[in-house]
Amino acid sequence: MLSDLLKNKLLELEYLKQLSTGLLYWDKITNMPINATHHRGLIINYISTSLKDKLASEELLELIVQLDQQEKSDVEQGIIRKIKRERASFSEIPEHIYQKYNENIAEAELKWEEARSKNDYMVYAPALKELIQSYKDISYSLGYKDNPYNGLLNIHEENLTTDFLDVLFSELKEHCISIIKNNKNNKTKDFIKDQVYPDNIQESMSLDLLKIIGFNLDSGSLSSSTHPMTLATGNQDVRITTYYERDDFRPAFFTALHEGGHGVYEQNISSKLNGTYLSEVASMSLHEASARLYENNLGRSEEFLYYYFPKLQEQFPVLKKTSFNDFYDLINVCTPSLIRMDADEVSYNLHIIIRYEVEKEIINNDLDIALVPKIWNEKYSEYLGITPPDDLSGVLQDVHWASGYFGYFPTYTLGNIYATQIYDMYKKSDPSWAQKIKSGNINSLTEWLSANIYRHGAIYTTKELIEKVIKTPIDSQPYVSYLQNKYSSK
Repeated sequence: MLSDLLKNKLLELEYLKQLSTGLLYWDKITNMPINATHHRGLIINYISTSLKDKLASEELLELIVQLDQQEKSDVEQGIIRKIKRERASFSEIPEHIYQKYNENIAEAELKWEEARSKNDYMVYAPALKELIQSYKDISYSLGYKDNPYNGLLNIHEENLTTDFLDVLFSELKEHCISIIKNNKNNKTKDFIKDQVYPDNIQESMSLDLLKIIGFNLDSGSLSSSTHPMTLATGNQDVRITTYYERDDFRPAFFTALHEGGHGVYEQNISSKLNGTYLSEVASMSLHEASARLYENNLGRSEEFLYYYFPKLQEQFPVLKKTSFNDFYDLINVCTPSLIRMDADEVSYNLHIIIRYEVEKEIINNDLDIALVPKIWNEKYSEYLGITPPDDLSGVLQDVHWASGYFGYFPTYTLGNIYATQIYDMYKKSDPSWAQKIKSGNINSLTEWLSANIYRHGAIYTTKELIEKVIKTPIDSQPYVSYLQNKYSSK
């Protein structure tokens, strides 16, 4: 049983984490004046350092050791595992390294925004170089001297290694490149692009999609930012950001489903876990699995598009002369594009693999930061057959490196793999799933996910939770088969 003192300690940790990674960060990317960047960075650094210090305290360790000596529930086991894991990480990082890391993030995000406005990577490169050194210093501090990139991977996904990803990504890369080559002669015309889709209508569409998948707007919100994301301050305050392209509604459409998939996960974590330090997602890969499931397995499916296409025709009258079959084929066309967030299901994985390979070269092999755009463009040409014409459509498209998410990208493709296995299990659990989705009843899916995954928060590891649901080990083959079956006839 949790002592009152340990309960208070856990609640304090939870509040500090939610404040720094949720509310303050959301305000930073949506409303904060540019001149406040440095001071906001100091505030976030102070809170993050306070969290680090409290996790590393001997008093907390003693309370956890006492709990570990008792007969334990699954929740208590989860608390012990999570505190030990995070405490081990934070206690190994010297305070000056952690403080410099947070300062470098604030500067890098500012320079990334400026570089995008000027379409010039070199504006960002010096700040990125400083932040890269912080990434390395953190990984070295955690004991990853021989393979520092493993240290960064492990921050975002427990026990993830380059050995595992090298094998997985090598096989997946081969399959994806093959599918793309087999689809290279596809002549599907893009009749959506270059029309006018007003921002206010796209916002209404996004809100409608969020409601349909079960995102509670009384416990969440939608706003705009340069790069879309979902930030939670508990399950009653989940904030989604998106963006709109005036000549194409698809980015906003799939962003609503993707970020909404993050959002419904956060909102459906059991309130009973509040104050336990477990009221958050199990892992980043499972978070991405939820997002990719709603975006792709559901959002690009024939069943869901059959339901939503008439709504799109009402929202955007330019589509009224379009047949459903033509619309479905276009939404699911396999054509490489420069922007990761606009990519089809197949080439998306190659976007991730490119980032993984570049990150590994930067961290493990000291790739010169000035050469990153060149290596990036060469890999796009080799894997996808297209070359970015400028930095904005190339190396500057993602905020992740600037925001402290180096080593995060692989979780997207892991999410694709998990999502397919999870969605297959949902369909097996409900023989009427297809009819429900075609009629717009997405609640059955969200309720099933909530009951089997979301409500558990971080009690279990990703492996434990997925295998509880799918009853088999994690396997990439169902995802590969899904892609091959879907795109082999296109």
